[in-house]
Amino acid sequence: GLAALHQQEALVRDDGHDWQKVVLTGGADSWVQNIATTSNGFVMARSMFRSGMQLLSSPDGRSWSPLANVPAVDSVSVSGDRIIGTNSASSTVYVSHDAGANWVSVPDIDGLVPGTDPVQPGGTVVSAGPLGYAAIVRTGGPVSAAPAAGANTTPKTLAPDVAQAAEHEYLLHSGDGVTWKVTDLAAKGAPSDASVSTVDVGAD
Repeated sequence: GLAALHQQEALVRDDGHDWQKVVLTGGADSWVQNIATTSNGFVMARSMFRSGMQLLSSPDGRSWSPLANVPAVDSVSVSGDRIIGTNSASSTVYVSHDAGANWVSVPDIDGLVPGTDPVQPGGTVVSAGPLGYAAIVRTGGPVSAAPAAGANTTPKTLAPDVAQAAEHEYLLHSGDGVTWKVTDLAAKGAPSDASVSTVDVGAD
């Protein structure tokens, strides 16, 4: 069947010698995005085609079980016990300090960035690292405008005009996932005709 054609395997070595092959459970609509070591084992982030992201934990890299109480996220970054995830539909960011056992949400991302333009759905990129957490947030973009008074609104009428709000990108960074600092990337020289596709949190 289809499942037999789509098998995922992990290689595990804990004695410094031979690697052992472990078959990972999961359907044909899933794939492993990331595996990271934690203070008590390992965490695996697995993308599910129809249901977002699934996080699993393992004490030894051989037996895996889903983490409970993981918020609905579709993109994550893992660094040790630090995990940050985002829900692109709601532009909500979640962080965990203990390898996914407990989570806190970043309140009101729209309120963290300057201006009145809303955060773009799907416009948030996140990363976790030794220094904490980071997120690139994009605001502005297409804004639907109401049809002008007296405009033809028959079924054959084209869609209403679309206004274009100026796009801005901001770096949100935090050492603890609670207190966040915001940097306007344009003010730091970021080009206006480009966008950030990834961000990494380093150790210094």
